[in-house]
Amino acid sequence: MIWKDKLNLQAAPIQGACDCSPEKVQYNGERLQVLNQHIQSMIEENKVSSGAYCLSRYGKVFAHAALGDKASTEERFDCQSITKMMTAVAVLKLAEDGVLHLEQPVCQWIPEFAVEEFEAITILQCLTHTSGLVGFTGTHGEEDVDWFSMVDETNVAGTWIPAIVKAGLRRKPGEEWSYSMAGFLILGEIIAHASGMPAEDFIRETILIPCDMQEARWTDDTAMIPWPKEVPGTACGLICTLRELVQFGEMILNGGTYNGKRVIGKTALEYVWTDMIQGKLLDYCWDHPGNPVSYGAGVPMFKRSMDQQQLVTEGTLYHEGHGACMLLIDREEQMVAAYRTKFVHEEEWFWEAVKGTTSVIWSGVE
Repeated sequence: MIWKDKLNLQAAPIQGACDCSPEKVQYNGERLQVLNQHIQSMIEENKVSSGAYCLSRYGKVFAHAALGDKASTEERFDCQSITKMMTAVAVLKLAEDGVLHLEQPVCQWIPEFAVEEFEAITILQCLTHTSGLVGFTGTHGEEDVDWFSMVDETNVAGTWIPAIVKAGLRRKPGEEWSYSMAGFLILGEIIAHASGMPAEDFIRETILIPCDMQEARWTDDTAMIPWPKEVPGTACGLICTLRELVQFGEMILNGGTYNGKRVIGKTALEYVWTDMIQGKLLDYCWDHPGNPVSYGAGVPMFKRSMDQQQLVTEGTLYHEGHGACMLLIDREEQMVAAYRTKFVHEEEWFWEAVKGTTSVIWSGVE
């Protein structure tokens, strides 16, 4: 929909609870109407069925609204791959407690990786999608390898890791950036071994509850990507509200504490803010032509020189979830944004619903 047509749209969002007005945190409140019209335009074009957002600056929620079919600001939804951000913090928490380190070979925790080529893979490479492990289904077209089809359904616990090994490496470790769900599932197994409890329990106890995300939980077999319960839920599938995602983001901005509760130390947290790739490896996923990548320890970082699809502050941390949803954490502007623009058809993807929404949100920063 063109700009002129958007101006005439009537958007009537449901309002959620806020801590203050936009103006109190130096945000142009008029841009929220533009945001509402942007979401409404996608609803009328049948690209999304609904949209919702929760925005925070300086630790205060100043905008919280929902539009569209069954719109609710309190909806708990499957935030999909945003879960990886919690997994990354869990790994760093174990590192700051001296249980593991980022350059440690995965094979020291996962015996199945003690084979040629796999033994060189490190924990950091799993965090940054540079391990060479098989990519996420759909990322490389005809080159995709369906490792999960090699899992014995009668013995998932005993065969899912051997299946990843059997699928082989797409590239040598450290040679290419390739989005790998398998890598983050392996991180979940490492968390379980290193903590002495299921990864989901460790993340809930040490990260979610201290961030007041007590009701957050993992999906069951009805999830968008239904992993068996024997496989860690560390690649996707956390269910929570937008406000709870914002609380997690506020913890990151606050150097690892939330409402006075320590979650992780600021020194360890600096590794999510540090570009561990610096554009040295290229991305060929989803027919990309070989894009340079900027990635912290488990979290993408925005760089203008590498991404012109969204207008946001340099160095902002972000992660998209399929379907679609997004969490962004901007340290320079002390702002956190979580939003969901639910696609009508899950197999489709529209840049305006994801990166376009980010641009509209950041346009109000003053």
